[in-house]
Amino acid sequence: MRAAGPGAGPHPGDWEVPGARDGCGCEEAIDRLFEYLDSEMPESDTARVSAHLAACHGCEDAAGAERHVRELLRRSCLESAPETLRVRVVAQLMVRQVRGGAVAD
Repeated sequence: MRAAGPGAGPHPGDWEVPGARDGCGCEEAIDRLFEYLDSEMPESDTARVSAHLAACHGCEDAAGAERHVRELLRRSCLESAPETLRVRVVAQLMVRQVRGGAVAD
């Protein structure tokens, strides 16, 4: 059995991980991670993957990292461009329109 814990990482094919004998090992958990996090799998499969993640520190770490990336993306999509940028873009568009299409540097 491989060592579990921080930094151990998922270990595909290791059937000694709790829950793996029930049909969900590290390989399946990692392969279906996006489907699991997006709630796009049948409830029976969700339960199996969830049980595996609860028992396998490496796979749970991978899921946690993906959740963190998703949260960062979600937050960054909510941010607006600074007002000064909008003013500069509008000014450049006006210059372009006045000069007949050539953008001034």
